[in-house]
Amino acid sequence: MASASAILGKTAPVRALKSSSDVRFYFAADSHDGFQLLDRFVKTSNENKPAFVLSGGDMTEVGTAKEHAATAKALGKLQVPLESIPGNHDYRGSERDRFVKDFGTTPRSFDRGGVHFILLDDANQHIDASTFSFLERDLAANQGKPTVVAMHVPAVGKDVSAVVAKLHARMPASIAYPKLEDPAQSARFTDLMSRYNVNLVLAGHTHVPDERTVGGVRYVTAGALGGKLTKVGSTHEYLDVALHDGKVDVKHVALDAPADGIKGLIADDGRYVGRQVQTLTRGSFSSALRRAFGDLIEHFHF
Repeated sequence: MASASAILGKTAPVRALKSSSDVRFYFAADSHDGFQLLDRFVKTSNENKPAFVLSGGDMTEVGTAKEHAATAKALGKLQVPLESIPGNHDYRGSERDRFVKDFGTTPRSFDRGGVHFILLDDANQHIDASTFSFLERDLAANQGKPTVVAMHVPAVGKDVSAVVAKLHARMPASIAYPKLEDPAQSARFTDLMSRYNVNLVLAGHTHVPDERTVGGVRYVTAGALGGKLTKVGSTHEYLDVALHDGKVDVKHVALDAPADGIKGLIADDGRYVGRQVQTLTRGSFSSALRRAFGDLIEHFHF
């Protein structure tokens, strides 16, 4: 791949596909204000022609009209179909209506390549009653199909320490949590995934790649496409996902950062200015801070 520096893949057919299926797609989340890497991802997608691209949310930093317009313009260059779900940053700045106008409503579902896809909105770190109702009806109506569910905030993930949990409870609502806040909602969600034999659940939000199996279902969290990196040794990435012949294959594909760093924030004249981000190394001052305050920084940056 023209802009990939490393592919770290693993094939784990946790759930064998239940009917004929053959589809390959890209999943990318959390580009934030890293528009150079978003442009690079679009170019790579156009070169490699997956069946479609699934955007996992937080494709803006603060959700302004200017950012939404720039994101829509960048993604509008895709030569393959695009499906999108919102992230918590996309709803900042009272621009929810703009996201819906550009990328559609959620929850929704569709079929492609013999696979059923369900897209959910949990950008506020909760799954509301109407979304749960939609999810259960849709799973029941499509039972027996290979199924992929995508959301922004992971349903499962690393547990936070008691100290972080207490701080979170006292922080403003805009401070993000690394997974669904309500353990009861997480339990209800994972029960549904297992009951209906869902093959794969995808998420973003944390900027840290993660994979775990709960109740026989595979949960994969993508690292950030262009947002700030928070774990030493991590790189910007997207997921190359294929479902074929009874197997689910997920590869983490790393994108090379520009030599002069990533420039974010859009000036009035359309230039990329402001933030400079490099891959975190163990010798950097920022990585030293992250090692010293890792739990806080890892969970409350996004």
